[in-house]
Amino acid sequence: MDEMVPSVDARPRRAAFVLGLFDTGLAAVRSLGRAGVPVCGFDHEAWHAGFHSRYGVHERCPHPVRSPDALVGLIVQRAQRWAEPPILYPTSDEFVAFVLEHRDALEPYVCHALPPREAVADALDKWRQYRRAQAADVPVVPTHAPSTAQEVRAIAPTLAYPVVVKPRVGYLWRDRFTREKAVRIDDPAALVGLFENIFTHDLSAIVQPFIEGPNTNHCKVCAYLDAQGTPLACVCMRTIRQHPVDFGVGTLMESVEDPELAELGLRFFRAMAWRGPGSIEFKRDARGRGWKVIELNPRLWQQHGLAAACGVDVPLIQYCELTGEPRAAHAHRVGVRWLDELRDPRSAWDHRRRGSVTLWQWARSLGRVRVLALFARDVSGRSLSA
Repeated sequence: MDEMVPSVDARPRRAAFVLGLFDTGLAAVRSLGRAGVPVCGFDHEAWHAGFHSRYGVHERCPHPVRSPDALVGLIVQRAQRWAEPPILYPTSDEFVAFVLEHRDALEPYVCHALPPREAVADALDKWRQYRRAQAADVPVVPTHAPSTAQEVRAIAPTLAYPVVVKPRVGYLWRDRFTREKAVRIDDPAALVGLFENIFTHDLSAIVQPFIEGPNTNHCKVCAYLDAQGTPLACVCMRTIRQHPVDFGVGTLMESVEDPELAELGLRFFRAMAWRGPGSIEFKRDARGRGWKVIELNPRLWQQHGLAAACGVDVPLIQYCELTGEPRAAHAHRVGVRWLDELRDPRSAWDHRRRGSVTLWQWARSLGRVRVLALFARDVSGRSLSA
């Protein structure tokens, strides 16, 4: 295998190790590479777009959940080639869980921005998230977390349908069960059947009421908090479309200004004793019941390239905090749009089938797009994977 990096003398700045090269990791590679930071990317799935970025050198690595010891060995070996510990960016839940589980073995060799262990563990489990939110008076919908089929059969007749079933631990759900973020259920029998299936996969899930409202009722509070818990950045984003339409990921997002929502998000971050990057998704209930927490993502979020386009470059903010380099002043611009150019046409088509978007409205909605999830003039190039 080729050398991962050149000699340390040729790269005086500290390196950045980006774990995960899906859209989220690709945007981190771009931000850091454009700033002149030497980047090394790692992912166990070689089809991810980050492998084709011209910034940095990227390598296929062992699976963070199935082969964690091999991945620890690889990261430690690569980190030892640098004069100073590289800055670590886990960009998916799988990699966050990996760093949490193996931080004692990794910390002598890399620097990361994760908060204390309990905070990360609570963030990776939605049931524990909601309990922390309730304790901080952050609004959540009534939530059940049954652990046996008997408990499911007991609560099923008492619920108002439709309800939503979500995983407690998302990355395990996606690995063992389904790629869908959540499942809508319309009657008690279907709820019991779904949970029986979930339990056979050795998984756990939560049940919540379905929050009424269009995609535009979704917003994110995205922030970076330093080692003392001070927010160095806070950006609000509104979803215009997502895919899948009911329980999906934003495909067209817009930066907005909402001080009240930002403060609600920061209250939740403080309740979690959060450090480093993270985003909190809220949805405004169309029945006039205000904002409700959907979930906290304990890492960089998929659309953080929008924040960078607004003047708030979160990966670079993390790099400067952990290396001690001076941070440039930033201003949050509103009205800037981010587009997932592959998935948004599918979202628009589904909206069109429901009668909520016409082709002309979809075309007009793209007018203020300033950044794309995948393509940019300065990032496409030959694959640098080892």
